[in-house]
Amino acid sequence: MPPTTPLGIVAAAAHPSAAAMGAAPFGTLPATYRSAVAAMRPSAPSLAAVQPSAAAMGAAPFGTLPATYGSAVAAMQPSAPSLATVQPSAAAMGATPFSAALPATHGNAAAAAIPPVNITHHILANRPPANNSAPQPGASAATNPSAGVVQQEPGQRDYQQGVIHYQQAEHLSALHCWTSAAVCNYPPAYLGLHCLYSTNGKLGIKCPVEAAFWKAKADAASAWFTQQAQTGNPFAQNNRAYCFKQGIGGVALDDVQAFIWYEKAAQQGLAEAQDQLGSCYLHGSGIAQNLSLSVYWYNQAIKQNSAYAKNHMGRCYSHGFGVPKDINKAYQHRHQAAKQGLADAQHAVGAYYMRGFGVTVNLTKAAYWYGEAAKQGNIEAKVDLGNCYLYGTGVNRSFDLAKKLFEEAANQESSEGQFKLGSCFENGIGGHRNPVEAAVWYKKAAARGHKLAQARHLVCTSQSTRAT
Repeated sequence: MPPTTPLGIVAAAAHPSAAAMGAAPFGTLPATYRSAVAAMRPSAPSLAAVQPSAAAMGAAPFGTLPATYGSAVAAMQPSAPSLATVQPSAAAMGATPFSAALPATHGNAAAAAIPPVNITHHILANRPPANNSAPQPGASAATNPSAGVVQQEPGQRDYQQGVIHYQQAEHLSALHCWTSAAVCNYPPAYLGLHCLYSTNGKLGIKCPVEAAFWKAKADAASAWFTQQAQTGNPFAQNNRAYCFKQGIGGVALDDVQAFIWYEKAAQQGLAEAQDQLGSCYLHGSGIAQNLSLSVYWYNQAIKQNSAYAKNHMGRCYSHGFGVPKDINKAYQHRHQAAKQGLADAQHAVGAYYMRGFGVTVNLTKAAYWYGEAAKQGNIEAKVDLGNCYLYGTGVNRSFDLAKKLFEEAANQESSEGQFKLGSCFENGIGGHRNPVEAAVWYKKAAARGHKLAQARHLVCTSQSTRAT
């Protein structure tokens, strides 16, 4: 039998096995894998990280690739969408369309259900009691001889279930599980909550205060993370990697150490670690860039239904990273992730329908998927959906809704959203003309490097001066 860790989880059984998931056993990694890693790890060059863009594809071009990969990959961003008029329908999408009359909580659905104040109390008040005594399928632990049942640390089962929800883009379910685990003082839950609250598009909002709170809790548990990572438990190894990746849990940022720990967890079959390891190889983070190994690990995570890995694999097909460029496969992978509820994938699928990438142009579906992503707080989707309402593209034209969406994006620090909101105030879109307010938003966008906003700010400032 495999060794039992102090956490009470059998390392090999803590996650569904490769055979159970239909994946190749991890003992049969590509023959060149170990030698490739060994050859690359000593130098571990840090190549330019891929920065997400506001463009619909959500991917940014790479820098110069290593010479061993031949010519550099050309990362081509599609042109801006053309606009026309149609209304989304539930029949066309097989789901409830984005409403033409947005609710008051539009673009902040999660915030409406979970206010940014006393969030923990809200979750506990609206969640059925956790049953931490019930064993997690596929995971064994120290057995109580008298009771004959599996014992786990308080909060452990909820935490592990939250990891599974997170990889399937079920962020609110993950929030429920991790909050319950955190109340039981189970340290890994602090990391999960930090991740949810520090990123736009996970809960529809970004909560810096909550994120800082959970970071402080994780920092105080530094010794616990260090000890548990040594047990061989894949969840603990993945947590250790996250600590090094984010500079949390009492350790400094260290991409090399993050890679090492992600690799350990990935080889034990943990889907989240497999996806993260794929990204390490894709970006050259902590290890020399290797697009083939990036694709390999994404595919391992996909076999376990990881929405994140599907989205990342779609990006690889979109740009030809480690696979032949194939826009049809790019659409297929990202559409699967979008149906699972991943906001970035939903936004990308909207762009595919808008521009006819891998599918026939369908403005109705484009607006629908922009709306699905916008409801989860995706900033780029709010701007794109705002443009749809501004021009009547795939929806009934509505200046009020366009301005509302631009305002939401602007308040989420989007330079394009700030520019668009400034334009609304300057031209009286969705209300009266207000050159003073327009200048305020143009100035904010200009400070973020928006060229058009810089020019319009000068014009509005001049108009305001003449008016006074």
